[in-house]
Amino acid sequence: MGMSSEERRLKQREWSKRWKARNRDKVRAQKLRWANKKSARIRAVPELHEKQKRHRRTRAAELYRERQEAKAGRPMPNKCELCPSEGPLVFDHCHRSGLFRGWLCRTCNMALGLINDDVRVARAIVRYLNKHSTEETMLSS
Repeated sequence: MGMSSEERRLKQREWSKRWKARNRDKVRAQKLRWANKKSARIRAVPELHEKQKRHRRTRAAELYRERQEAKAGRPMPNKCELCPSEGPLVFDHCHRSGLFRGWLCRTCNMALGLINDDVRVARAIVRYLNKHSTEETMLSS
């Protein structure tokens, strides 16, 4: 019986690796020709190249968002779940369990990271802010 398509693919890959190892100069020359040809196309129509790059970035961002929403089990909202920020949101997760917690702006996500997700530190920060906002209110009146 003949080789399966997977066996054929593996055999071809091994042959290709050996050929490339024996013909490094040819491989390098081909890569250089391809790079020169590509840069000539870019120089000829730079607007098209920029448009293609923007499209690839946009599509990659869309795919990333779709994967994150699938992991989260719910769509990304329009604003941070901790503050009123409507900027770009990130997928917040517990670093111990890996479980999704919510959609946060970068600032809120970094704040949680800086306190190592420690609830005691978060409570201390709230107490500190409450204490000092009361003092400020008294001083300003």
